[in-house]
Amino acid sequence: LIIRGDELSIKYPYSDTASPIITNDDNTFTAEFDNRTHSEIDLSIFSLNFNLNNENHITLEIPESFNGSITINSSAGDLNASDVNCILNINIDMGDAYISNCSDTYAKLNTGDISASNISGNINFSTELGDIKVSKCSGSIELLTDKGNIDLMNGDIQNSKCSTNSGNISINYLTANKITINSDQGDITGTELSSGSIDCYSSKGDINLNGLKCDLIDAHTSSGDISLKINSPKEEYNIN
Repeated sequence: LIIRGDELSIKYPYSDTASPIITNDDNTFTAEFDNRTHSEIDLSIFSLNFNLNNENHITLEIPESFNGSITINSSAGDLNASDVNCILNINIDMGDAYISNCSDTYAKLNTGDISASNISGNINFSTELGDIKVSKCSGSIELLTDKGNIDLMNGDIQNSKCSTNSGNISINYLTANKITINSDQGDITGTELSSGSIDCYSSKGDINLNGLKCDLIDAHTSSGDISLKINSPKEEYNIN
């Protein structure tokens, strides 16, 4: 759990199987769990590495004045982050990530879902096996999943790129300079999209976009149907 706090602090659980040793040396906090887990924090930029059992919960409090970056590496377990203004770098082998009211956020999961809302900075999310859901966002967005669905909605952003090899992509109520959507095996749907350029590609799936406001559209599917409803036709459209 990562939350905003009055000062930089880590709260570890105490139990018979995991009793941490916490030291502070030259503005660096170090914690060890029976030589199984080692975590270090520097006051300007820091990283944490966790390999804990499911019964162990860790709370990291970040002060609002902190303007560095955080890197979280976890082999197993879910992560919750909220109300954090610094840069977040998240790496999880197995587990889900829930993120809200944060700024620039980068997350890479092997197996797990990513859910984010109210992100004020750039977003780069990827998961090998899992779904990605993002809402109420700004900045630039890149979402990638190998096997899973992508749901993006309610944002006024710079650029958006969504890609999945096996899954559906749904984008709704989005304003962006450029929107790029790729699904190798899955359908692409969208409602109320406003953009200077929209590129859609599906190898085996349908493309269904409604309420479009854009200058350029490039929509292609190798095996599927294409349905576009454009509110204000502009200059150039390539549909095949």
